[in-house]
Amino acid sequence: MSAFGVIKHLTDALVFGLDAAFAADPLTAAFSGMIFTDSPAEAGSGVNQKTGMSFWPYRVQRDEFQSDPSLVPIGPSLLGIPPLRVDVWYMVTPMTGSGDSDQLLLEKTLQYIYDVGPIALGEDTPIVTFETPGADELFRLWSALNIPYALSSVFTARHVSIDSLRSPQGSGRIVERYDRYVRIG
Repeated sequence: MSAFGVIKHLTDALVFGLDAAFAADPLTAAFSGMIFTDSPAEAGSGVNQKTGMSFWPYRVQRDEFQSDPSLVPIGPSLLGIPPLRVDVWYMVTPMTGSGDSDQLLLEKTLQYIYDVGPIALGEDTPIVTFETPGADELFRLWSALNIPYALSSVFTARHVSIDSLRSPQGSGRIVERYDRYVRIG
């Protein structure tokens, strides 16, 4: 199970690893320390014009493949509530003001996400994968941001666990069992 704040810890771990990858490459080293988790609309509007890359967690949804509501045994007479399993969606948008630099940052990000493997978060190991959203989803996303479309990519961190706040439930042991057979017919 995971501790509270797992989505922030996951985002921080991804940003830290990606920043290290930027720093290690001479082509992207100038952008080390310039990754932020604001949406592209917040980062590029008004007086808050940032240069670098937006690594924005924009959607959290229930993990449809690993949602199991059954209780988990945590002792001889206690059953715990299983964690909520979610997927966290990230949109990565380079914002350097240069098409060449934007392409380099996005390519380095793709390389990092492809190579990173599962991220260790306590007992959890979310898997980060590259996603290809449909044109309608991209249109809705950029329309909601109310800014022109920019070069971007989408990633998903799958199987992120959020612990329940409910107390464990007591359970009694089965001490006797009676078998009863009935003749049919």
